[in-house]
Amino acid sequence: MAYYFYEQLAWYFNRDSVALPGFHEFFKRSADDLMKVARKFMEYQNKRGGRVILRDIEAHPIRPGWTPLEAITRSIFVEQTVNQHLLKQNALADSIKDSHFSNFLSNFINEEVIVLKELADHMTQLQRAGPGIGEY
Repeated sequence: MAYYFYEQLAWYFNRDSVALPGFHEFFKRSADDLMKVARKFMEYQNKRGGRVILRDIEAHPIRPGWTPLEAITRSIFVEQTVNQHLLKQNALADSIKDSHFSNFLSNFINEEVIVLKELADHMTQLQRAGPGIGEY
C-alpha cells in the first residue's frame, strides 16, 4: 500500500496542472525504494523455503489534490505504519528465537529511522517556507 501511495503522489506532482518536479522525483524515488524492499522480502522468503503468493493490494484512497505539506505529513503516517509492521515482525522473530530473520529485519528498521527523519526535516522546511514559491 505504501508503494501505491508514493507512486500515486509521484505522478500527481508530475501533472501539468501541478508541475512540482522535485516532489515528483522524491516520491518516485520513494516508490522505487519500497519496490526494492518488497523484492528483498520475496527473495528472503524463497531462500527460507517459503512461497511468494501475490494478492490484491488495497490502494491508498485517492484525493483530488495534495499540497506538498499534506503529502509529506501523510507520508510520515504511512512510514510510521510501515515501521510498526516491521517492529511487529521483529518481535515475532525474537519470540521464536529466529535471529536470522531478526537480523534481516534490522536493516529495514534502521532505514525507517532515516526515512522518518528525512520526512520530518522536509515537513519542517515546508512549514517554514510556506505555500507558493517556497514549495517550489
